[in-house]
Amino acid sequence: MAIEGAMFDWSGVYFQDIVKAPKQLIILGYTSFILMMATGRFLGDYLIVRFGRKKVIQTSGISMASGLLLSVLSSNLIVCTLAFMMVGLGGSCSVPTVYGVTGKHNKVNASISLTLVSTIAFLGF
Repeated sequence: MAIEGAMFDWSGVYFQDIVKAPKQLIILGYTSFILMMATGRFLGDYLIVRFGRKKVIQTSGISMASGLLLSVLSSNLIVCTLAFMMVGLGGSCSVPTVYGVTGKHNKVNASISLTLVSTIAFLGF
């Protein structure tokens, strides 16, 4: 959730000030991020069935971290757009998967565990 808020709030500033994107392409970072986020959400259930929750969460984290690192290391428009796509794809499955696992935890009431995870997520935002 924090990554979605950060991308919404700061991607335009990043593409304007760091990437030096032309005015009409400043929205490209957020657009590429959100398109991959939607794509990943549509494919998420399939990926979880095919590869398992653990593998999906691990791969999501690697994709987000790699995308963020790549965007920091480069100020090229195409590279940063691809990096933002990686972040979007990585973030697309991680939050719903974590909420799903949390809600199915046997030792703690689902409403309490979901509240705790939501609180932690919002504190990160």
